[in-house]
Amino acid sequence: MGYKDGIVVIIDISKKGEVIHRLRGHDDEIHSIAWCPLFGEDCLSINQEENSEEPDIPNGKLIAETPITKGCYLATGSKDQTIRIWSCSRGRGIMVLKLPFLKRRGGGVDPTVKERLWLTLHWPKNQPTQLVSSCFGGELLLWDLTQSWRRKYTLFSTSAEGQNHSRIVFNLCPLKTEDGKQLLLSTSMDRDVKCWDMATLECCWTLPSLGGFAYSLAFSPVDVGCLAIGVGDGMIRVWNTLSIKNNYDVKNFWQGVKSKVTALCWHPNKEGCLAFGTDDGKVGLYDTCSNNCGGEGIVLQHNPWKLSGEAFDINKLVRDTNSIRYKLPVHTEISWKGDGKVMALGNEDGSIEIFQVPNLKLLCTIQQHHKLVNAIVWHHEHGSRPELSCLIASGSNNAVIYVHNLRTVLESNSESPVTITEPFRTLSGHTAKVTSLAWSPHHDGRLVSACYDGTAQWAVEATGKQLCFQDQYVKAASYLLSIHKVYEAVELLKSNHFYREAIAVAKARLRPGDPVLKDLYLSWGSILERDGHYAIAAKCYLGATSAYDAAKVLARKGDAASLRTAAELASIAGESELAASLALRCAQELLLVKNWVGAQEALGLLESLQGQRLVFCLLELLCRHLEEKQPPEVRSPSSVYHQWATGSEGTLVQRVTDVWRSTLSVDTPEQCRAALQKLQDVKYPSATSNTPFRQLLLHVCHDLTLAMLSQQAASWEEAVPALLQAVLRSYTSGNFTLMQEIYSAFLPDGCDHLRDKLGDLSLATAAFKSLEAFFIYGQLYEVWWALCGPVPESSIWVKSTASEEQGEPEDSTSAKDTEPGATALPQSSQPPDPGLKLSAETEHLLSACRELFSERHASLQTFQRTVAEIQETLAEMIRQHQKSQLCKAMADGPNRDDPSQETEQLPSQPQSPSREERKTPVSLPELTRRLTEANERIAEFPESIKAWPFPDVLECCLVLLHIGSQCPGAVNPEMQQQAQELLQKYGHTRAYRRHCQTLHT
Repeated sequence: MGYKDGIVVIIDISKKGEVIHRLRGHDDEIHSIAWCPLFGEDCLSINQEENSEEPDIPNGKLIAETPITKGCYLATGSKDQTIRIWSCSRGRGIMVLKLPFLKRRGGGVDPTVKERLWLTLHWPKNQPTQLVSSCFGGELLLWDLTQSWRRKYTLFSTSAEGQNHSRIVFNLCPLKTEDGKQLLLSTSMDRDVKCWDMATLECCWTLPSLGGFAYSLAFSPVDVGCLAIGVGDGMIRVWNTLSIKNNYDVKNFWQGVKSKVTALCWHPNKEGCLAFGTDDGKVGLYDTCSNNCGGEGIVLQHNPWKLSGEAFDINKLVRDTNSIRYKLPVHTEISWKGDGKVMALGNEDGSIEIFQVPNLKLLCTIQQHHKLVNAIVWHHEHGSRPELSCLIASGSNNAVIYVHNLRTVLESNSESPVTITEPFRTLSGHTAKVTSLAWSPHHDGRLVSACYDGTAQWAVEATGKQLCFQDQYVKAASYLLSIHKVYEAVELLKSNHFYREAIAVAKARLRPGDPVLKDLYLSWGSILERDGHYAIAAKCYLGATSAYDAAKVLARKGDAASLRTAAELASIAGESELAASLALRCAQELLLVKNWVGAQEALGLLESLQGQRLVFCLLELLCRHLEEKQPPEVRSPSSVYHQWATGSEGTLVQRVTDVWRSTLSVDTPEQCRAALQKLQDVKYPSATSNTPFRQLLLHVCHDLTLAMLSQQAASWEEAVPALLQAVLRSYTSGNFTLMQEIYSAFLPDGCDHLRDKLGDLSLATAAFKSLEAFFIYGQLYEVWWALCGPVPESSIWVKSTASEEQGEPEDSTSAKDTEPGATALPQSSQPPDPGLKLSAETEHLLSACRELFSERHASLQTFQRTVAEIQETLAEMIRQHQKSQLCKAMADGPNRDDPSQETEQLPSQPQSPSREERKTPVSLPELTRRLTEANERIAEFPESIKAWPFPDVLECCLVLLHIGSQCPGAVNPEMQQQAQELLQKYGHTRAYRRHCQTLHT
């Protein structure tokens, strides 16, 4: 189902109308929907960039996506001039086709002029790679879906001129003949039915039709056989009855015709000059050769002594006399003053112009009416009060009569025209448009008026009430409008949820600032927002001049384009904070598809997001840096990087600094300090193992940006904690690879230079110690994995000259001797060659691991683990209590003997407990006492210890002892002794008890 706001809904009718997908992409109402004739989504070879999203890369590994063979494709045509191809299995668009502006024969289409459009679609049977659509001027297009990137199409009937429809196409219907020929029938607003051959795309035949009565017929005296037909559908047909190729060679003329065509007459000498008259009393001229219509709103001047001559358009004389360069309004009424010296012209826009004859000098303009002027009349000259001869009365479609006294204007003879905005008299009382005015020739100053209201007013109101009982509210509102009850009509439409019609009436009949119009927009907007039509709801709020509400509701769509528009609206409304948050959300949405250029453009909308631009710049360079380390076959081909991100000269920190300086103009310490202050106000939650990788990268780059800005501003006490925060996010999320990349890029030579920058008395000393500890922790794991690898690495092992001549001893152990119950620690062992020894760098690193053996941190971590275990035990006790209460309630219920209850309870029975869990359970008071005691002991530690996390001391002890057992002599015996003492003293918690027993055995 397609909606007016552009949403397409796919409903499964087999599941009681369940909505499967809501497809958002179009910006205007849906005109046509066509299903692909073949089931499955493997019939089109869509580009990978269009039919798939970028998969997540967990810890640097890419998982391939399997092709989808189920589902079906769907094509939709919209008033927004686009065709979209959707994947029903994925619930998203895969292809967008933009209608072209085609140059017609004998003229062209101006793309800046908004034309009427109805976009009709037809998906041919057994041809899933081709799609037929209509276009702006009645043309038909055959799209080639196999070349979606080229948007290739073929125009129907390119060889013959005039075979296409002249107006928009409404319907396409396929037909297969008995001989297997594929045909396509089309109907159009030009009221022609055409048949097309799908093999040649040529028109087989055309069948014209009429949409009303034929009121007039006229054969041309010049072009024999050319018959003009005036029809009640507001169109003129010119039929070439002598055509040999086509028996129904008909041209349609409709532009400028606003009513039924009731009279026709050809010019006796001019070829193609056709005069027509309409039911509303208007006369016009058509040049059937050039398709030009004239005579609409033009006043022609005739010479009474030369009536056979050409009429003269007074607009040319008005422009020349008054030096007017702008477009003159459409004239609707003319009135001469009694003395023949002054003429008044009424216009379609409600203005009245007073001209002095014979040169038509503009004396004044009356700006009083707001709608079309129907009647103008001057007061007569032969009264007993000659001053009344300067009175002019006027009536229009707004049911009010104005009388103006132009005596001052006519007697002043001013050089420049004046504008009159205040009437001499205002005559109210009518409730419909005024059609005629007349001054009484027998009484001075007495005016008579005729109108479309009168004695039928009450009958109209009663009819409107009767229509409401029949649920015909729109028709009832039209009756109320006919008796000038605008507010009642608007309220009737609003109360019955005809908001679109109510707004149209209010805009046409009320003043722009009327509060009723704003209330209509707000009420309709709230209903649309509740139903999920956010785009139209935003337009309603904009109509009510509430840009803030429009921005809020448009942001609920969540896509990048809507978020950017919402940010611009919030900025216009003066809501700078909302605009900044929406622009940032837009940039984050663009990051999901790796559109780095679009993300920077979104952040560039507001100056307050300069700091975020620095973060996204570092993030882009870091992602590019990580991608370059991946194999070429798993790299993302759809990333849209900036030009400055493709270079690889210099380190990552140098590249980031250069881009900040050259592209974002952040160079001086003052600029760095300003950006730092803005970014410090942004706080992100702590990372967990469930944090998505892209979100983790964004948060890490925010901390790294703070560190780099602090470093460039020479604020090392702020740089170290920010850098540590980036490391901690990687550590707590379990992404060891990212943590090592941070150290490799930002601390390639270690942390010693930071100690010199801070000094011994710095407040950031505790943060530095934690940063240094995590650096050693990462290097320790790198060494451990290298030692346990199958191939010796040159960075870990070096040749020993003392044992080059010694023979290689036999290996006394093998993989077969490994016990099945051994621990899952890495298995390897002794140096692969007795002639190898650890490198000096590796020995230095193992010696530096002494910094990880912090007894204060080991004690703090032990109490923290104790608290966590007690809390887990309490939670389990609460769950067991709730389970027992549930079982008791079920046992006491009315169906006590129901066997299904016993069956349901079977899975909840406890499994066989382990050796540790068979111990006597601890009482709740005892657990509470232990928890209180552990929390009190934690509170005794200084804040410098608790403020910054530290690597798990017992974990480091286990790793170091394992290295010592596999490589004898690699670890100092004193360090091994210290590690064993720490494990014996603090390894009594459940988390390390099993590992300690495994290591000792």
